[in-house]
Parts: sequence; C-alpha cells; structure tokens
Amino acid sequence: MKDKIVLITGANKSIGFETARQLGLRGYRIWLACRDKARGQAALAKLVAEGIETRIVERDVSQLSSVQAAAQYMFKEEGQLDILINNAGI
Repeated sequence: MKDKIVLITGANKSIGFETARQLGLRGYRIWLACRDKARGQAALAKLVAEGIETRIVERDVSQLSSVQAAAQYMFKEEGQLDILINNAGI
C-alpha cells in the first residue's frame, strides 16, 4: 500500500493527538500541525515511540501567512497531501 500523507491541525493534544495516533497505527504518515512547538515536539516523541512515522510543522490557523508557509514546507517535503483534518480551534 502506498503511504497516505495526513496533516492534522491541533494534533498535539486531545482529539487531534488521538486521531494522529490511530491513523499512524494504521500505517498513515502523519504530519502534526501545531502552534506550540514544545507541545508539538512532545506529541511527536510519543508517536515516534509507538513506531508511528511522524513529522511536525509549526503553524497558527489564525494567521494566513503561517498556514501558507506550513503548506509550502509540507509540499516541498512530501509533494502531496492525501488527507487534511482541520481539528484546531481559533
């Protein structure tokens, strides 16, 4: 199966984190989009410890420039996005 790339906003805690975990355990490649870098790194470490292929991108959904920069970075790294889960609150 070809890897599916998933970007989840607000993925460093609660529903976003568990969604990342569940999809990661099913073989999806996970991108955590987090506003708080330290919390994002902590979430990333937990997922990687479970063997989940995970990357992080810093972004703030309330700032268009942040969203655009994150999208450009992710597409530069991956070249595609299969699933977007917009879980972040404003």
